Amino acid sequence: MKKVNQPKVQWVVAIGAAFAWFGNHCGAGFCSGLTLLKYFTRAGWLSLVTTIIPFIILGFVFYYMGEYSRLIRADSYKDVAFSLYSKKEAVGKVMVVVFDVIVLVSLLVNSSTVLAGAGTFLNQALGMNYFLGTLLCLLIVVAISMFGATIMAKIDLPLGVIMTSCILIVAAILLKENWSGVTHIVQTKETFNVSTGSAIGDMLWYTGIQVGFCSAYIAIAGKFTSKNDNKVMAIFGGFLNGFMLFVVSLAVLSRMPGISTSVIPIYDMIVERFGSTGILSVIYSVGLFLAYVSMSDVVAVCARFGPWFNPRKKYNQAVVDMIFGTVLLGVSLLLAQLGVVALVTKGYQLISFLRIPTFIVGGLVFAPWRIHQINKQRAASLTESAESESALK
Repeated sequence: MKKVNQPKVQWVVAIGAAFAWFGNHCGAGFCSGLTLLKYFTRAGWLSLVTTIIPFIILGFVFYYMGEYSRLIRADSYKDVAFSLYSKKEAVGKVMVVVFDVIVLVSLLVNSSTVLAGAGTFLNQALGMNYFLGTLLCLLIVVAISMFGATIMAKIDLPLGVIMTSCILIVAAILLKENWSGVTHIVQTKETFNVSTGSAIGDMLWYTGIQVGFCSAYIAIAGKFTSKNDNKVMAIFGGFLNGFMLFVVSLAVLSRMPGISTSVIPIYDMIVERFGSTGILSVIYSVGLFLAYVSMSDVVAVCARFGPWFNPRKKYNQAVVDMIFGTVLLGVSLLLAQLGVVALVTKGYQLISFLRIPTFIVGGLVFAPWRIHQINKQRAASLTESAESESALK
């Protein structure tokens, strides 16, 4: 029997996908520390456990969803949504609509949270009126999305490096200076009156939030040539995201409960330690604001849904997309007036509620089942082919 050459691992693409996953994770909520505060450190010492688990779960989800995408050569999440959950065409069409709704709702919640976060940051850092801050952020996002998306795409990597470096430096300094706070919380098993059940619930909500990049990863994995590509991405990406989540949450925990009421905890900790004019504070402030305005969801959603409003192509599609994107951001601006805390707690939970039964259950239950079926069918075909060749000899 001839030995089949195994495809080489696409290291650059797989590692690049892992960093893209972290870039998605390291958004405004993570960089500001608000999501870490709301979903983890408020539970005290329990966060030492709950911060470890999400990306272990997501590592398996991304591997199986990615491997299924590779086997069917998926071009987008539509291909997976149509075929993963049932062999019936009607069910597939319904699931495509469900995925589209999830993507659209996610955009509205994410963009409104970004606007609210930017408004809060500009209010605290510069004293700007909250509404004007959200409006300014909206105008910048519209300009970037419609006219400068390629420029922003080029600075996303260095931006991510700057933000990650700043956060790690700050985390290291804060942990060194406040390590006694962490040890006290652990030794006294302080949970700040948060039950174990609530801590686990918050952890699961956060897991559902962070599976969102899977919709984009499906298209990447569809081009992979080996399951090892998916393994590399899932293992390295899961470790990178999990490590950063654990370390930065630990830094926020070191200042609990004093930082518990902050809406931009990491920024507040930096300013308190280095002052508002310190070099690290300035670099972090610029990076944080760029993180707020550099969201690319608007472009992606306009590309997906814009043609719906121009089915006969009577109008310039770029103009249609611009109008559609502006309307979406206008709705987001109205939602942003609810405040960043309300959006992070309620809005993100809505996204998680929609993603858990689709992406996470799909990745942990349906995808392994479908992969097994595909591999079984291929093995049967190879056996049948080998038997036919033997019969002809």
